[in-house]
Amino acid sequence: MKNIRKSITVIGLAALLGMGAEVGLAQTQSEDPALEGTPVAEPLPEGNPVDLYNEGVGYFDAGRYDDCIEVLTRALQIRPTYAEALGYRGACYALQEDWETALVNVNRSLSLNPTLAPAYFLRGYVYYNTDETTLALADFNQTLELDPGYYNAYLYRGYVDASMGNYRAAVEDFNDALRLRPDSAEALFHRGTAYTELGSNRSAIEDFTQAIEIRRRQQRRYPEAYVGRGVAHYQLREYRSALDDFDTAIELDIDNPEAYFNRSHVYALTNRGNRAIADLTRVLALDPDNVQAYINRGSIYAAQGDAQSALSNFDRALELAPDDAVVYKKRADARLLVEDEDGAIQDYSEAIFIDPDYAEAFKGRGEAYLIADNPQGALVDFTQAISLDPDYVEAYKARAAVYLAVGNYQRAYDDYSQVIFFDVEDGDVYYGRAFALIRLGNRRGAMADLQRASDLFLESGDADGYRTVLDVMRNL
Repeated sequence: MKNIRKSITVIGLAALLGMGAEVGLAQTQSEDPALEGTPVAEPLPEGNPVDLYNEGVGYFDAGRYDDCIEVLTRALQIRPTYAEALGYRGACYALQEDWETALVNVNRSLSLNPTLAPAYFLRGYVYYNTDETTLALADFNQTLELDPGYYNAYLYRGYVDASMGNYRAAVEDFNDALRLRPDSAEALFHRGTAYTELGSNRSAIEDFTQAIEIRRRQQRRYPEAYVGRGVAHYQLREYRSALDDFDTAIELDIDNPEAYFNRSHVYALTNRGNRAIADLTRVLALDPDNVQAYINRGSIYAAQGDAQSALSNFDRALELAPDDAVVYKKRADARLLVEDEDGAIQDYSEAIFIDPDYAEAFKGRGEAYLIADNPQGALVDFTQAISLDPDYVEAYKARAAVYLAVGNYQRAYDDYSQVIFFDVEDGDVYYGRAFALIRLGNRRGAMADLQRASDLFLESGDADGYRTVLDVMRNL
């Protein structure tokens, strides 16, 4: 799942904190211990801390954070133990992404009032935005222990759960948030995202649809929800509906890279490679460091046979992610298209160095060794691929073909039989096994496999394969 912070709708921290203006004559005197018990007949020359606090809250609500900090600082000069003022000043720094100063303020606030639920929430918010998810979770838990009705704590605890891959817990938190605010488009959106990760795509579609409707009633757009619903439709192979949602998201936000990126998947899967490339090019114009967009665009170019364009995309992806084994493997595949076997072997080897359990890289390097006329190297790599993935059908096929070529007919027969055991109906596999059986002296078994091969070639429309098998059967 992508970084959830990027998909969170911005929520005003005033609403998040749940704190507001204060009133009451009891707040009009200093809490400086040196002055405790001393009546104050008139406001202090520096101003009334409560009035300053309320003025700061007004600035905060108006988004004037520098003014808010200035006024609250004056209030704290008068009353250094004003926990709520420290909390709001910390919130201002948080919204300016000065996380360190925000944390200093909120910690001081909590040292003065350890029962202030909004301060725990604010600290959790800071920790969440600085990737201290365990600390954030603890603070959101503490917020809810002090105030079980704190909507935003449920919401953000759900964000943390989702960022840690604990989607079931996230759903429960969003359920609690919706129990408190049934019309929360944000909670519905993120519950929908969690449902998608859990594979509950129908539930996800319902949540995204409801979130879109709520925003529509509020006369607000929600392109992210269209993207989310499109992803759920895509997972269900409802490609027309997915495409409609991604199109709508782009209409609502022409600079939404996620909408273009996801739409490119639909185009690629429905054999519209040029449109997919156009969308990925748009993604990279909006987000030039998007590694996956380079990888996907390179893969489409490779599928179209444009090896040079594929290689340039994989080169750029490796500049951004030099330790990505998948990109090395894909670049190696592209190198084979331009008959650069040595370069391909080098890239496959680098992928294997980064990820020693990468079965597909061993399989690819084996193919490169074959092209380079190194069948023994190919056998070693195909065997390692099968060792890592005992169900790797293509590796069994490749190894069987090499065994057949080097005259190890029993091993070829065994590998072809294993492929057939996996319920793979492939004319070439039956033909290969028939050839091994001929060399092993089993004419009856060979005829049976040749007959099955001819049937499969006929069903698939492979006329050349069909004629080849018939010729062998006539001469057997």
